[in-house]
Amino acid sequence: MAFKGIESCTSKDENHEKHFLPSFKAEDLSESFFISDCKEAGLFQFSPLKERCLDMCRTPLGFFMHHYRKGVGTAWQLGLRHGGYCLGCCWALMLVMFGVGVGNLAGMAALTGVMVIEKAVPGGKRLSPFIGIMLLLLGILWLAHPAWLLRAGI
Repeated sequence: MAFKGIESCTSKDENHEKHFLPSFKAEDLSESFFISDCKEAGLFQFSPLKERCLDMCRTPLGFFMHHYRKGVGTAWQLGLRHGGYCLGCCWALMLVMFGVGVGNLAGMAALTGVMVIEKAVPGGKRLSPFIGIMLLLLGILWLAHPAWLLRAGI
């Protein structure tokens, strides 16, 4: 009787596979990554690190004047340091870009516009909390009704 139970557990019928073997689809993983990306990016918009990195990235002249040293090696280090601040203020939105999908031109353009406005437009820093709220709401909406966002092309 024990062998019969083992035999039934190792059979290859379809009902067995549906009930006992986990199935993962690429769509399920991309949805969970998108929800996670929106949550992380939304919360990061409120962080002091985002604000500090955005301040450094928005005013490169002040950064360069303060940290400038003579020499090629120090210039390279200065560029890497400033690039780190710029990456630091936008990494979360870039992560959402990948979650939206590189094939979604409208989504990529919208997020690029948000990053440019945040960095280049006077008062763009005040946009960060609104972006954070929108990203958090988008993640919650995706959890509640993913079909709505799929129809919208997100």
